[in-house]
Order: sequence, then structure tokens, then C-alpha cells
Amino acid sequence: MHSIQTLMDGLIDYAGLFPPADLEMKPTVANYGEYRSGANDWMLSRLIVPVGRLEEFERHADGRLPISRDPASDDCWVISALTVPVDHDDFEADLERIDAFNERHLPNGSGAVVVDTIECRAADAAGVDRALELIPDSLFPYFELDHRGDIRGQVAAMAGMDSGAKVRTGGVTPEAHPTPAELARFISVCANAEVPFKATAGLHHPLRHHAESVGCSQFGFLNVFVGAALAWNGRCE
Repeated sequence: MHSIQTLMDGLIDYAGLFPPADLEMKPTVANYGEYRSGANDWMLSRLIVPVGRLEEFERHADGRLPISRDPASDDCWVISALTVPVDHDDFEADLERIDAFNERHLPNGSGAVVVDTIECRAADAAGVDRALELIPDSLFPYFELDHRGDIRGQVAAMAGMDSGAKVRTGGVTPEAHPTPAELARFISVCANAEVPFKATAGLHHPLRHHAESVGCSQFGFLNVFVGAALAWNGRCE
């Protein structure tokens, strides 16, 4: 059990707003609060919320948030906010909305919650460079990349820049799932550049399995985590 806890400590974000749960904001907030105080809270990390729904989150989180002013403490809720793509006209506006959200939760007596991470799509290395010039140091960005293309340039733009890559490992159609070779290539490129990454969608079971509802095999989250650990430590090609 110790090895599992070491591997998965703070490793799982909660995305209750998205499929397969596809919950409304009220139960999503309630679930996240419950999970944070549960027996398996050690593996839970951030709540995933689109920037456009941050005010909705505040309405439903009112009265549930702790009153702690230390974002590094276990009491503070932590959000990873989904922005528009980096080349979208509203990208800077999304960053301003996040800043305003965090400012509202700075005063003593306000609910302790902070957006410290964002997730956005970047089409090329130039987009990554432009975004990094705009994103404040208080936010850690994950750039979602297309696993079907050559991502080496984009990942190279992230290297040493306090940023990470994001890969989509599933969806509601077979076509949305990368092949094992595509995912392995993504992990390898990130490991070689020492760029952290996160994976989203389709990782609902620990081991690889066939999902009847989608009609294809899906990756297991333990398969991805262990594969990433091996690649990072140079234990596999």
C-alpha cells in the first residue's frame, strides 16, 4: 500500500462536471468537499472548473469552503481552470477572470479557494511561447497537445518554463482514444524534455480494459502512471 500511496499522492483531479459523471455544479462541489474529507483524500488534487463557470462555482461553494488564508495548507480548495485555446481572442480575458476570482478570495473571512493551474489548447510552439508571456507566475499552465501530430516542438517550448503538457486519453468515440504507440510517444517526448504532463478522459479504471459503452479498449490509470514513472527514470524505451 505504501508504494501505491507514493505513486498516487495528490495525483487525481476531480472532473465531476464532465463525462462520464456529467454532473451539475451543485453535486460536483458537494462531492469534491466530501472526497476532500474522506479516507482516500490523499490521492485527490484539484477540482476542474471551466473559467466561464467560476462564478457558478462560487454560488454553490458558498458556505462549504474553509476559512483559511494559506493556499499551501490542506484546508484551501484548489482549482484547475479550463481556458479557451491560447490563440482565442478571449484568452487574456480568461486570465483576467481568474485573477479577479483569486482576488475575491484573498481577504480574511472569505472562502479559501485558489486557481493555481490552468489548462488550455496550443496548436504550435509559437502559441506556447505567446501564452507563456501572458500567463502570470502564480498560474501553472498545462497545454493540451494533439497526440496524433509531432509534439516535439511544443514540448521543447515548455522545457524549463514551469509548464506542462496535457494529453487526451479518451472520449465518447473510439477515434478520441490514442493508440498505445501514440500515448507512449507522448510520454517519451515529455520525459526526454523533463516536462511534466497530465492525462485526461478515459482513465476510469486502474488497468487497461474494453469499454463496451465506447466500443474500444481504454487505458488504465495505473498503466499510464507506471509507464510515465518508468519513462521518467529511463527504465524503458
